[in-house]
Amino acid sequence: MAILATCSNQRTLHPCRDYQPNWLFTGAALLIVGGLMAAARGAESGESIALRNLTSVPITQVYILPAGQNTFSADQIALIPGGAVDHDEILKLTGISPGRYLLRVTDNTGRVCWVRNIILEANQVVPVQDKDLTDCDP
Repeated sequence: MAILATCSNQRTLHPCRDYQPNWLFTGAALLIVGGLMAAARGAESGESIALRNLTSVPITQVYILPAGQNTFSADQIALIPGGAVDHDEILKLTGISPGRYLLRVTDNTGRVCWVRNIILEANQVVPVQDKDLTDCDP
């Protein structure tokens, strides 16, 4: 049962609820719903982003960091059967929108390299070559 309080609107007394709308929550909910709808539209339109491994070794891990962010994506290769992308194979990226990124790439020998300032575009297969790999740990 709701607790009613007596409120006044200058002349008459009437029952009202002690309720204040939470506009911050409402705004956040609308932003989340809008983001989900935009993501669904992108998925429905068939947009895809992919990398082609043109390096000399198989790649076993790819983590992606959007420019200006500080949190990497999940490993893009973790769910692939075989767990590696061989030379001249294509890796379809998930949860990534077009933009500029930093990639953290691990090859089958355990060497970790960086691919800096790579631009990923919708409906494009972006090549990653040996010359793109920088600051590799031996």
